[in-house]
Amino acid sequence: MAAALVMAATALPALLAYNLPPSPTQLNQLVALALWGAAAMVACWVGTRNAWVYARQSQDNAGFETNNLRRTAALSAALLLVACACIASWVSGSLSSGLSWSGAAIVAATLVVTLLGAHSWSKTRILHAFCLGSVLVGAASAAIGCIQVFAPSLADGDWIARSSLAGRAVGNVRQPNHLATLMLGSAAAVVPWALREHGGWLAARWRLILAWPLFAAFVLTITLSGFAHRG
Repeated sequence: MAAALVMAATALPALLAYNLPPSPTQLNQLVALALWGAAAMVACWVGTRNAWVYARQSQDNAGFETNNLRRTAALSAALLLVACACIASWVSGSLSSGLSWSGAAIVAATLVVTLLGAHSWSKTRILHAFCLGSVLVGAASAAIGCIQVFAPSLADGDWIARSSLAGRAVGNVRQPNHLATLMLGSAAAVVPWALREHGGWLAARWRLILAWPLFAAFVLTITLSGFAHRG
């Protein structure tokens, strides 16, 4: 269940095209926070349920958990500093309270997801789910980007966002730089997804075969996000 929620949280927010003014990405952010929050709650429940099992099987698991959390200490500290900086911006009057606290909340959510991934009992399954979600959202975003560039009349605004930059791919995230960042993550996720030893020889073979055209599609979409097509 937690793995399915992680996959959904990775893929769905970036594919939501429907939006309401004044913020074109408010619904995407709310969906992301809801899905990642649900994934964290379910994963923590599973971890608590299995805590006694791990403790009884081996005393080494507790030490392994501690080492995992120690590896994230620097990143956690950096995230906490960023959250404090967001709040300090409000205190100093540089930003409004809404922007400051919403930024701090996003950083806090990132810290929760970081700590979630550090647990040994969920790390492997969460990684595989995250990679699969990244590949799926990359494939869908590549198709959306190609439609925005080569067949813009098919972009209805509800399922496929209309590009505000003629001839450039913006995806359903509506910004070419955000789309390029998304596609870079998908391109990186193709490697562990393709090399995963799961589902037998035939499934592993098909993943390796599909990895090449998927990677090429992701790189093409990055190119389409940066250069305007004149057709």
